[in-house]
Amino acid sequence: MQSVNTIQANNPPEERTAFVFFLFCIWTFVLLARPQDLFPVLGQFRPAMLMGILTMGFVILYLQALPGPPLFRERQIKYYMALILVMILGIPFAHHKGMAFHAVIPTYLFVLIYLFVFYKLVSSVRRLYIVLLQAVSVQVFIL
Repeated sequence: MQSVNTIQANNPPEERTAFVFFLFCIWTFVLLARPQDLFPVLGQFRPAMLMGILTMGFVILYLQALPGPPLFRERQIKYYMALILVMILGIPFAHHKGMAFHAVIPTYLFVLIYLFVFYKLVSSVRRLYIVLLQAVSVQVFIL
């Protein structure tokens, strides 16, 4: 009988996280295609939030199996975090503080979570092509 470490060594990280990547693709589809606009009955279930929570739950469960370097070692992530920090620090100096707060905190917090999940799951060119093909096909379908 094989041990867990032997089984994990035989399965590359991309195969071990295929289900999580599939959930991420569904989440991306829901964010881009907005099926709740086409079928208003879906709006009450808040599909984007539901898929986001489900995907984040599985990302947390499979965090050790996800390939790639730690998030905050990459220059792009550091720059994006600095941009968000500047936006948050600029809220007290805004003309309409309430509107600035509601524009920065909920919106960019959601974008930041999506960026982190994207960075951890899209670890190969093949997966990047899948996400890009999905995004393009959704936009063509919407038009």
